[in-house]
Amino acid sequence: MKKGILKIDHNGKKIEINYFYSFISKSEITIDREKYLNICQKNCNYYGKNYSCPPYAPKLSDYSKEYTKLFVVMFRIKMSQIDIEDNFERLKTSNNILRQEIEGLMRKLESCNKSKFLSSGPCKLCSRCLAVIDKPCRYPEKMRYSLEALGVDCAHLIQKVFNKKMEWFENGVLPKRTSVIAAIPFDEVNLKKLSKRADALIKSIAK
Repeated sequence: MKKGILKIDHNGKKIEINYFYSFISKSEITIDREKYLNICQKNCNYYGKNYSCPPYAPKLSDYSKEYTKLFVVMFRIKMSQIDIEDNFERLKTSNNILRQEIEGLMRKLESCNKSKFLSSGPCKLCSRCLAVIDKPCRYPEKMRYSLEALGVDCAHLIQKVFNKKMEWFENGVLPKRTSVIAAIPFDEVNLKKLSKRADALIKSIAK
């Protein structure tokens, strides 16, 4: 595992982001697609309304059948760095900052392995996904599925890969930290190439 701190500018203020990255064999990942299909159907407003989410997302085994591992990246931020009074808006802003940074990194890493990364949460390329009106995706080449949509237990994944616990927003109480993860399928031959490229990209983000 590699880890460190990024310092980025946000509204004229320096924000510190903790980053972690490593890899895991697909056979070690906890997957329960039916569980997350049911959770999403009952509790998520994006179910059936976003092409990156259930029921449109494929099985992980089908999506990455030619690859044996996942290169996993996590960005984490302390909530105290974001000066917003409303707790939910503070969490939302923090996650948007992390997501923008991590997705920029993952899109560049795709060139190392010719595979598409998996994000966390729904695709937000469009303000309104055309799945709502049963029309084709506007940007199928840019849309990325979420890990959860493919049945990956993200809390277990970060515990397994990084020995960290996912912190949640519960009963209006803000967690001390919030995290965003992403992963890219790869084969063993490209591990060093991916890791080297990630090192270089992380350094470029921090400048």
